[in-house]
Amino acid sequence: MQAARLTQQLLTFSRGGEPVRQYVDMGELLEEAATFVLRGSNVSVDFDLPADLHGVHGDPGQLAQVVQNLVINADQAMEEGGKLWITAVNSPATSVSGTKAVETGDDGYVRIDIRDVGRGMPAEVVEWIFEPYFTTKEKGSGLGLATAYAIIDQHGGHLSVDSVFGEGTTFTLQLPIELQAAPEPRQVVAKIPSAGQGRVLVMDDEEQICILLETMLGRLGYRTAFAQSDDEAVQLYQEAIKSDPSDVVVLDLTVPGGMGGAQTLRALQEIDPNVRAVVSSGYSNDPVMARFEEHGFRGVVRKPYVMDQMAQALTDALN
Repeated sequence: MQAARLTQQLLTFSRGGEPVRQYVDMGELLEEAATFVLRGSNVSVDFDLPADLHGVHGDPGQLAQVVQNLVINADQAMEEGGKLWITAVNSPATSVSGTKAVETGDDGYVRIDIRDVGRGMPAEVVEWIFEPYFTTKEKGSGLGLATAYAIIDQHGGHLSVDSVFGEGTTFTLQLPIELQAAPEPRQVVAKIPSAGQGRVLVMDDEEQICILLETMLGRLGYRTAFAQSDDEAVQLYQEAIKSDPSDVVVLDLTVPGGMGGAQTLRALQEIDPNVRAVVSSGYSNDPVMARFEEHGFRGVVRKPYVMDQMAQALTDALN
């Protein structure tokens, strides 16, 4: 999981990975991300989050990564302990941050301030703070803040910083709001549901991933079949139609030397226009992952696989 996070961080920075968007409750995300990072730290955090705080339309994983990066920086700036304040407000679209207006449309945006009482930064450091590979830390990579800036920019928002050397630092995030109501809570998917939920055909060229999925899907109650190429997937799907049809297929987006998941789905749709498919990849910056429904998929799941995420993706596709 650590390797996956680092790889995604590099991909987001270098390629401007497109967010896989959904409704995000920013109050909940801020509390969870900050509390997780500060577990075991000598820094305490105080939240000021209004009950009517708007949500945003964004990638919860990427946005949590931004918050965690900023909180980690604040924690490291207060080596002997201290306090962190995280506040959020709904702001009108005409507001500005510093000298820069933010393009948010007519609906306004959520403004988030993350303020610490650490050592602060001199002006010459602040000027370069979002540049890639720039760091003042002995063991720093210089990618954390550059990645955070790239993510917020991809979400149509803005990230800025105000720091006074010796007094502290405030990072300000501005994200366009999502006015639609939050979705109804999904039915909780049991970790190990009862058996008999159907047959899953998986296309993935990695043998180890197939072994993992055989165990994972078995525990979730599914019967499984595996293909390591597009041709094999199409053949298995067609052969099973009369005797034991696949209820859902999980298609890896990239298969070396063959059709990827998107092209394979089109081939399967020629056999069965009602095929239910989940797209899968470790590269969440691919536009098919961000707009999977436009490509005919009914669900999406990222690698590395997590049991409840896989269960939810299959449930989405089957329903």
